[in-house]
Amino acid sequence: MNILVKPLALSLLITSALASGQVLATSSDTTQEVVSQLQQNGLGIEVSEATLGLFAAHPVLQGADLAELTSGKLNHIGDPISDYTTPVPRGSQIELPVFEKKVLSAYLDNPTDAVLAKFLALYYANQSLLNEWLAQSKGVALKNSIYVDYFLNRVDDLAGSELWTKRLKKANSDKLAPFFSPSTLTYNEDRPVHSQFYETFNYNEAQRYETAAALLEDFAQDPTNVFTGFLNKAVNIWIGGEADYDDPSALHNILIASYFSNHTLKMAKRMEQAWQQDSNNDRFRLAPILGGLSVMERGWLAELHQDQSAKLALNDEHRQWLELHPLFHSFTVGITFFDDKDLFMEGFFAWTRALTTVCPEIRTCIDRPRFSFNILGMIVGYVDYLTKLGAIDDARSLLTYRYNPMLAFDDWTIGKEAWLHRENNLEAIAARYHNDDPSDDPNFFFLADRKWGTKTSTCQSCHQAQNRYWSEEDKAQIIQHPDDILTIGTWPEISTSWYGMNKTVCGGAPTWEYGTVYNAGDVVQINGQQYQAKWWTNAQWPLNSGEWDVWTPIAACNVTN
Repeated sequence: MNILVKPLALSLLITSALASGQVLATSSDTTQEVVSQLQQNGLGIEVSEATLGLFAAHPVLQGADLAELTSGKLNHIGDPISDYTTPVPRGSQIELPVFEKKVLSAYLDNPTDAVLAKFLALYYANQSLLNEWLAQSKGVALKNSIYVDYFLNRVDDLAGSELWTKRLKKANSDKLAPFFSPSTLTYNEDRPVHSQFYETFNYNEAQRYETAAALLEDFAQDPTNVFTGFLNKAVNIWIGGEADYDDPSALHNILIASYFSNHTLKMAKRMEQAWQQDSNNDRFRLAPILGGLSVMERGWLAELHQDQSAKLALNDEHRQWLELHPLFHSFTVGITFFDDKDLFMEGFFAWTRALTTVCPEIRTCIDRPRFSFNILGMIVGYVDYLTKLGAIDDARSLLTYRYNPMLAFDDWTIGKEAWLHRENNLEAIAARYHNDDPSDDPNFFFLADRKWGTKTSTCQSCHQAQNRYWSEEDKAQIIQHPDDILTIGTWPEISTSWYGMNKTVCGGAPTWEYGTVYNAGDVVQINGQQYQAKWWTNAQWPLNSGEWDVWTPIAACNVTN
């Protein structure tokens, strides 16, 4: 098949990769190489003349002044009160190449730009599972395929689909499916990479990027391990949440975190269903905390896309998880609702619910090495709520709790400065909250400003060993949830796509997602077409279904929100 190319834009698509998986700038003048590499897999990818013309004409892709890009500032400090963010250590940083940073930043500035979405889909496709031999490792290829899935889904959302984007999306999804629809599941927490994560998270945060790469590689080699999938989510939301204010690579981390959150939720539900059939099977011990964490990642993406219906659906989903496990999700709900004037009081009551509940001996109520629970952070968060509410005297009184020996204030090396910042500036902080200008509201203890999307949580401010000592026996101890919390029973429905878009478009039919189990009679939509399942399925692609395939096309539909 003839591959139609334009010299200017597609010559920029030839990429290579660092061991870290970060994509480098171009290294070839062969304009046909990008698409022909994809075609070597027999994909039949023929990018249209119209799209190639749009690439060539796009001001960002023409390579305008690249010097205008400067590195971000970690805490985006301008005003010492409004812009103050809880300081957390960061001993390493990976910088994107200038060209990639420019294009990705331009997309984040305007996530409705279908031309850039198509370009970025091609950009990452060349070292994805579609061209695995060009990637540094299988984990890098897997990561890039998730990026491809995101950008091609955005092309669909923006009504920009073409024949080549549909073919590329199907080919990429077929490559992803074996990793995220395993026929069997395994569950253990003793793989070497699991220990590496705990060591990095608690004691050696500068190794975060190496650990993230190792977790992806481990999952790529054995996608059946549910706990490895969860840790891929954990390490990426940690890195993305603590990225620089205007670092576009945060999108990479949030996409990986959200993808693995969605996957882990489905696998945890599957494990519980197997346990219900045979109690000798394992349940996923962290299942009760998955929902609120996933909502936060998808909420960032929904805000980026300005999908208001998705944001409302996510709030309702979050409330369901709060009722299932209030001691944990009071934390995620409180963080998420703090900056929303319509949800602030709901967040306040959720936060109060955690602080006024007599805790059983479960993981969110005690300090242990595996995801220690930072009581200092919960107190400072309550101070922030009280200050914004106007209860200044109560906030000031609560800050005197640092003199209580039970708190062991000096052990909390992360958070002490933020506590003292509030002690020393409480009136100024309160004045910003109450000056009728929400744009200069101070940051919540657990949140950092982002140029795009919503504010993100800074994981180290509530976790990490900090100045505490844990014996090897302590580190090895796993604390289970009580049975009434561990068993979900009725699982809240995942209310959006994995990347935070409303699923109830196209006549109300949910968007098809591989890995989701569909039964006979279920209706889905994809690319403006509704399909009905003839029998059980969890990975078959609906597009181009024939007479003997599982999906039957039933109607065209409107894909706009």
